[in-house]
Amino acid sequence: MPTDPEIFAIGQEALRQWSLNKLYVYRSPLIPSRTISKKYGSKLWFKLDHRQYTGSYHFRGAIARMKDNPTKKPFVTASTGNHAMGAALAAHALGTKVTIVMPMDVEKYLLDKVMQYGPEIVRHGHDLSEARAYAQDLAERSEHIYFSPYDDTMVLAGLGTVCVEVLQQFEAYGKDIHNIFAPMTDIALISAIGCFATDAKRQAGDLRPKVKVWGVTPLNLMTVAASLSAGFPIETETSPTIAACEEDNDVWELR
Repeated sequence: MPTDPEIFAIGQEALRQWSLNKLYVYRSPLIPSRTISKKYGSKLWFKLDHRQYTGSYHFRGAIARMKDNPTKKPFVTASTGNHAMGAALAAHALGTKVTIVMPMDVEKYLLDKVMQYGPEIVRHGHDLSEARAYAQDLAERSEHIYFSPYDDTMVLAGLGTVCVEVLQQFEAYGKDIHNIFAPMTDIALISAIGCFATDAKRQAGDLRPKVKVWGVTPLNLMTVAASLSAGFPIETETSPTIAACEEDNDVWELR
């Protein structure tokens, strides 16, 4: 996991990316839910980033990473869906090229969604691990720049803009925020949120939250929770969830 200096650096970069990428990223709504707040006896708000371009927060990470490209080289990455759509749209918006490696058995509706943004698509491997290995090999053999949907500081900084917006939106509402709950099946988002929340006191001016970040995961997909308890990445038994594009047993240590 990132060390303290890395956490602070990612948190600082998230604030910078939020400022730089306003023209590209949709500032998604933050709304209260009376029904769920009443059910759980606490005031709960929801950050609606499913309304983000391409339908997920992955576009935030892709645009941050791909915008930082002084060499103007093409990119390559691997994904089964949401990250692929984010990378494809980011390339289209920036006028750069991206090759996306997707497994042979990827769902057709996901493939069609990615294709609408016009990237070069390569089908390879039986799962995401094989597709990712091929993408990394392609980068080594060519002029492409490989980037990961999670194991990349600029991607994390881009994802951290979710937290930047949440804290600013709460401030605009005149509300105090005490807890943030984020999905932990994709560890990139919660890592990015944690990095910005940790560094916010030093770097965000008037944004001075005393915020605790909670990870939420299904009982049948406990890889991240088990790895955190063990202190290093481990594999666990998993079973399907309603998330179509999850990466089973994919836990990383930022390099």
